[in-house]
Amino acid sequence: MTLCIALDNPTLKENIVLVDSLSALLPTQKEHIWLKIGLRSFIRDGISGIEALKKYGNYKIFLDLKLYDIPNTMLDAIMEMSQIGVDMLTIHTSCGFEAMKMIAQLKESKEGLPLIIGVSALTSFDNDDFMEIYNVPLFSHTLKLSSLAYRAGIDGVVCSVQEGRAIKQITQNTFLTIT
Repeated sequence: MTLCIALDNPTLKENIVLVDSLSALLPTQKEHIWLKIGLRSFIRDGISGIEALKKYGNYKIFLDLKLYDIPNTMLDAIMEMSQIGVDMLTIHTSCGFEAMKMIAQLKESKEGLPLIIGVSALTSFDNDDFMEIYNVPLFSHTLKLSSLAYRAGIDGVVCSVQEGRAIKQITQNTFLTIT
């Protein structure tokens, strides 16, 4: 099991204080901790924010931007993220099977690319909200999109614990589930 720490504080300084406190609490566990940088922190702090955080040790960087665009734009963005030392990133699985397959093929052809994790549904959705927008039940559609992501060859998905159990059954436990 690995721990992902969300760095969603109002300032880079507060994010650094949190990372610094982790270093003091878990000095030998850094390789098992991922620093999750979301949209707010990345827009505010950019690449220099990632570089500042990386100075605190052997933490893995999880950039949670939920990419959703045409395949070539996503492929270019993934290549750029690999250049700044991102170890894991998120995409929307609703980009489609072909886009996810192209991303998986890129990963096979290039060394050092980050893990690619799909987001099937935002965690802010409940079933009623999801039905209103997508006209399908949240749980079953999450499983469908996770199955597509698995078959396309990306590394895993973000999901709830309940969805994670069902996803592991359809992917034979070889697929990462981030909860």
